[in-house]
Amino acid sequence: MIELGLAGFEIREWNGVVAPARTPREILARMSEEIAHATSGSEIRAKLVAHGVAPSGKSGPEEFGRLIRAELERWGAVVRAAGLRADGYGTWPAVLSLLSGLCERAS
Repeated sequence: MIELGLAGFEIREWNGVVAPARTPREILARMSEEIAHATSGSEIRAKLVAHGVAPSGKSGPEEFGRLIRAELERWGAVVRAAGLRADGYGTWPAVLSLLSGLCERAS
């Protein structure tokens, strides 16, 4: 983002696995354990890292839920203020202007 004149602004990419609402907690816990186990093996980990993915293996269902809620709150404000729409239309200059303003206020 520094290249765009937006120093001090952080954008992170993340991935995760979700389940339908009301999935029993024991199922969610088992899924989380199995995913952590699968991504902790050196062979799988090496393949993920080779593709630019850094599995943390630390996030459980509650922590991941907090991340999703925080990201929705954070980026929802940006999307609304920039007038972006799910159909892919909106103005990137408006997004960059908004992000620049947020960075100025944060510093």
